[in-house]
Amino acid sequence: MELSPAAILFIVVTSFTLWSALHGLQCLLLPHQTNEWNYRVVVTVHSVTMLVLGAAFELFIDPWRFPHLVSPPGQPSNSKELATLAVCLGYFIYDSIYTLYSGKTVSMNVHHAVCVAGLCVALTSAVSGAEILFCLFLGELTNPLLQVRFFLRAAGMTKHILYEVNDVLFLVTFIVIRIGLGSYLLYCVLMDPVLHLFYKTGGIALHLISVVFMGEMLTVSYKKYIQKKNV
Repeated sequence: MELSPAAILFIVVTSFTLWSALHGLQCLLLPHQTNEWNYRVVVTVHSVTMLVLGAAFELFIDPWRFPHLVSPPGQPSNSKELATLAVCLGYFIYDSIYTLYSGKTVSMNVHHAVCVAGLCVALTSAVSGAEILFCLFLGELTNPLLQVRFFLRAAGMTKHILYEVNDVLFLVTFIVIRIGLGSYLLYCVLMDPVLHLFYKTGGIALHLISVVFMGEMLTVSYKKYIQKKNV
């Protein structure tokens, strides 16, 4: 059964409302926590939700449909993929508003803007849902480690071995998944004659942002583990 535009819009609005309500509820129930702490909880819940939905719909319920793995790219999106992307779009709208409000980095704001634009195109065109969902799934694989890093830092555990191990794991998984595997997937997208130019442009933009993020992380790691030891 295909989802109508009205149904997709309803899911997007409902998703945005629920994510925003979760943030607001935490602010009421946990007034001693910072606004950033409450925001990170929402990010973590979304990350786990997308990992579960992505794995359930694309791995267990349906076979992987990502291009060059099973089926050709640019295929019509099924209702499960559209619903998942609509939930994700509602979250990214919430996330974009928060990052603008809280004064996050330019690279983070650009990342969210590209994600929102890509999800809007994927939902309105109703094609390539499998490709977009698979990329979201891969991107969210590294997110929990990033949030654990924040919560450990907020708990004052920056000197604990768990913080150091999590730091290394996050850096390694980010480089392997987003840069290594991401480079291969970007090559597949760029070389495919079927995929729309927008998806190729969006893929390049997201990959460049990932490279910027990696550069920032490597700089921090260099100062922390190498430069500091040489002082």
